[in-house]
Amino acid sequence: MRHFFLTGASGIGKSTLLMEVLKEFDFPISGFFSQRQLLPDLSTGGFRLLPWHKNLPLTASYQAEASDLFIKKTNNGWKKDLSIFQTTAIKLMNQNTPLKCLDEIGGAELLVPEFLNALYTLLQSDVSCVGVIKSPENLTSMMTRVAMENHEAVKLQKLHQDMTLQFNCFITELTQDNQEKVKHNLKFFLETEVCP
Repeated sequence: MRHFFLTGASGIGKSTLLMEVLKEFDFPISGFFSQRQLLPDLSTGGFRLLPWHKNLPLTASYQAEASDLFIKKTNNGWKKDLSIFQTTAIKLMNQNTPLKCLDEIGGAELLVPEFLNALYTLLQSDVSCVGVIKSPENLTSMMTRVAMENHEAVKLQKLHQDMTLQFNCFITELTQDNQEKVKHNLKFFLETEVCP
């Protein structure tokens, strides 16, 4: 197994578990993290793509003019800026480290050919990846709140299939009942695949 990804219901704690486990390891990690931006009423105002760092807060106060916001709420609904996945995301994926963390993949960025090509190139390489991949169910739910195209669901289903069948990925669903088991399996993966 070369890659280890978490999937599961929104809010189940996938990113939290990933950060908790990665804090225990010293090797360099690169990649990206999608940080939820919160409005004053604590609802979601957008998502910002940031360089992966194991001490990043999962959420931050929404700043409309912050750099690398790829989805943000406006008076006219949700607005997407997918150019971030043509520039920032690819640059972060191309950094030279023994482990990449991709938190998360599986949304509108799959419609960006440059990003999708870079992702497939990374998954085919010898570099190990960990991260979060949106479940098809989460994407369907998100499509009821954010304007999205059905192409995203098709690309996500293909990505799930390719990751499992072609790229030697282990994708595990995180639930309330299996968190300790998943944490143990992720630690074992990192100990044997990244720093044996």
